[in-house]
Amino acid sequence: IVTLVAEKPVLDPEISNVGTPEGNWGAFVLLEAGGDAARWARRAFHDNDLSYGDILDMAETAAPGSDALLFLPYLVGERLGAHRNSRAQFFGLAAGHGLPQMHRAVLEGVGFAVNRHLQVMERATGTRPDMLIASGGGAKADFWLKIKASIYNRPILIPEEAECGLVGCAALCTVALGREPDLESAAARLVRHTREVRPDPVWAEHYARIQPLFDTLYTQSQAHYDTLDALTASQPEA
Repeated sequence: IVTLVAEKPVLDPEISNVGTPEGNWGAFVLLEAGGDAARWARRAFHDNDLSYGDILDMAETAAPGSDALLFLPYLVGERLGAHRNSRAQFFGLAAGHGLPQMHRAVLEGVGFAVNRHLQVMERATGTRPDMLIASGGGAKADFWLKIKASIYNRPILIPEEAECGLVGCAALCTVALGREPDLESAAARLVRHTREVRPDPVWAEHYARIQPLFDTLYTQSQAHYDTLDALTASQPEA
């Protein structure tokens, strides 16, 4: 999930909005299989025998761009947008590719998918955030964070407490209990960022050349999802 706080709802079929306690709106875009893409690859390729750390180490041996191998991470479709039955795919697979390239392609594919969502958000709002803040599991894998920062071509701040939702709940409680006068004061007291992950300029330049191909694959694949559903429904039993 990528959320942008705005003064009013951001209207776009791929964007959802929720009200915030201080009276603003949290406009968000959603990728259903971000971390789940890494979990799927671990299960599918290694039967869960390798740790995520080992998989990240393996992916790090592949070159940026995974030797022109792309992964569209729509393993469980999409909740927002026109094609909720979208599918995942590897594109460009060749005999020279191996597990390092495939794992890196999965990590990069999540980044490209989120970057496409960021572009949707930017077109709808007319603004471009200068940086992003990571949270949850997405704040804990430095190599993946570097990939994402390079694809987004902007820094990612890492919070001291990765579970940002818990910090938000704590901030609400401090105001409700009268320990802070308002949420702004509570946030100033509780929110800390330890460091930032910056884009690699060489990676960012290469990823910028790949993003249009990813976007084209995303668009052109949509014509085939209903056919895939029909084939799945009619296939004989094993």
